[in-house]
Amino acid sequence: MSLQLSLAQTLGFTNLFLVIYVLIDSFEKISIYKEYLAGGLFSWNLLRKNSFFTSRPESFRNFIDVIFPARPWFFLIALRIVCCLSLLVLPIASPFLVCSYAGLFIIGSLMNLRNLAYGAETENRFCLIITGALLLRSLAPTDMVTLASLWFIALQACLSYLTAGVSKLMNINWRNGNGFKRIATAYEFTSIKKVNMFFEEHKTLTRLINWLVIVFECAFPIVLFAGRGVLWWFLFAGIILHLAIAIGLRLGKFFWIWVATYPALIYITQR
Repeated sequence: MSLQLSLAQTLGFTNLFLVIYVLIDSFEKISIYKEYLAGGLFSWNLLRKNSFFTSRPESFRNFIDVIFPARPWFFLIALRIVCCLSLLVLPIASPFLVCSYAGLFIIGSLMNLRNLAYGAETENRFCLIITGALLLRSLAPTDMVTLASLWFIALQACLSYLTAGVSKLMNINWRNGNGFKRIATAYEFTSIKKVNMFFEEHKTLTRLINWLVIVFECAFPIVLFAGRGVLWWFLFAGIILHLAIAIGLRLGKFFWIWVATYPALIYITQR
C-alpha cells in the first residue's frame, strides 16, 4: 500500500477516533446513571470508603466530596462530552483546542481517581496518553513538538502490544496454547454461544490463534523500522484483533482508542 497521511490528516483521524471513544464511554456511563446514586455500584458513598481516600488529608477529602457525588460528577461527564465535540469543529490550529484537551485530560484523570477502588480502566488510561500528547502539541504546535507527540503515541502503542504479548508468554495457560481457548469458550467472557461452541470444537485452530495473538503482540514494535508493507499487515491484523474483541467480548471502546494510535504510526513510518 502507498497511502500517505499529511500532518493535518494524521491529527484529524486521531482526533476522530479519540472523540468516538470518549462519546461511547461517556454515554455508557450516563446509561447506568442509577449505579452512581446512593446504594449503586459506583456510588460515591461506597467508593469514598476506600483506604486511599480515607487516608488522605481532610482538605483533599473535602474537595473530592464536592465533585464526586452523582450530580456534580455527571456535570463533569457532560462537560467532557462538550470538550470532546469541540474537537470536531475547532480547526487544528485553534488556541481553544488547549482548553478542550485540558478538559478531557483533567476529567479523564478524575475518572481514574474516582474508580480507584475497582481499578483504573485500561482504555481510559490509554485515552489519557493520547490526550496528553495532543495537549502538549496544542500548547506548543511547533514541528518538533508535533513530531515528538506523534512519536510518543506511536511508541506507547508499541509498548502496550509488547507488554500484553510478554505477559501472555509469562502465563502458563497461554504458553500451553490454552489461553485463547479459555477466553473464547468461557461464557462469562464470550457470551455468544455459537462462538463458544465453534472454538470448543476446533481445538487446532484455537491453538493456532492463541500463538498468532502472542506473536503479533510481541513482534508489533518492528513496525517502526520494518517498512510500510509490514506496517500495513500489522495494522490490518490489529484491526481484526480489536474487532474480534469488540464483538466477542463486547469491549467496543478498546477498538476505537487503540486504533486512534494508528494514524501516528502511519505518519512517522512514512517519513
